[in-house]
Amino acid sequence: MKWFFAITEQTLSNDPDHGFIDCIRVAVQSAKENTTLIPHMVFDGQECEFTREMREAGVKVIFHRLHFYDRLLEAQKKQKPEWPNYMMTAAGAFMRLELPLLEKEDKFVLYTDCDVMFLRDPCVEFCRPEIFAACGQFNQQDYYVDMNSGVMVINLERMGNDLPAMVDFLCDNLYHVSGYDQELLRIFYNANWSPLSARFNWKPYWGVNDDATIVHFHAGKPQQHATYWMTILIVSMILFSIHGVTGSLKIRPVMHIMSLCGKIFCVKASQQRLRLIL
Repeated sequence: MKWFFAITEQTLSNDPDHGFIDCIRVAVQSAKENTTLIPHMVFDGQECEFTREMREAGVKVIFHRLHFYDRLLEAQKKQKPEWPNYMMTAAGAFMRLELPLLEKEDKFVLYTDCDVMFLRDPCVEFCRPEIFAACGQFNQQDYYVDMNSGVMVINLERMGNDLPAMVDFLCDNLYHVSGYDQELLRIFYNANWSPLSARFNWKPYWGVNDDATIVHFHAGKPQQHATYWMTILIVSMILFSIHGVTGSLKIRPVMHIMSLCGKIFCVKASQQRLRLIL
C-alpha cells in the first residue's frame, strides 16, 4: 500500500524545536524495517539535501504546492490577520486533501503526519472507507467528536470529488475554522467518516500497548521532551535489571519503551556523534 506524508521546505527551515527532519527519518526507517508500505513524500519546496536524502532512502519525492495556496493566503489576510504565520503550517497540513490530484493509480492510500513510528506492518488494505477512516485524538474511542487526522486511510476518489466544494467552504469560512485540515474535515464531513482502531494512531501519553501498530508523537515531540524520554529509558533499564525476566514486572512493555526511546535517540545521537548503548 502507498503511504504518503507531507512537509514544506519552509517548515524544515524554521524548525528549531519540533525536529521534523529527525521525525521523518525515524518514520521512513521504521517503515522500511517493519512494513511493506511504499513511502511518498509530498514536498512544497525546491530540490535540496533533504529531498536527495529521502530519495536515496527509497522515498518517492513529489514536489507540489497547494493548488489553492494563493486563494487561502488571501482568505487568511482578510479573515485571520492575527495569524500571520498561518500559511507556514497550512501549506503542509492541507496537502493531504490534494492527494487525489497526485495519485491516480490507487483508490485508497495511507496518510500520516511526519511524527510517526511504524512498529509493524499496518496491513490496512482491509479498510475501504466511503470517505476516510481515522482514530480518536485524546480519547481512544472518541472517533467522531475528537477525530485526529494524523493517521488516515483515504478514499481518493471520494475526496477528489469533494475537493472543490471543500476548498470553497474553507476559503469562504476560514474565520470559523479554528485550525487546519483536521478542523476543516470535522466541520465539512460532520462525523460521516469511518472509525479506525486506536492501535493505528497510538499516542505515547496513553501508555504502552503491545498491539500498537503506528505510534504518533502527538502534541509534544520527542526532541522537545528529551529529558522526559531519557528518564523513561533509564527507569526502564533499571527496572529490567532489578526484576529480570522472572520478575513480576511485565517485561515486554518495558522492552517496548526501551526500543522506542532507543530508536528515537539513536537518530539524534548519530548527528551529534554520540553513542547510545541499550
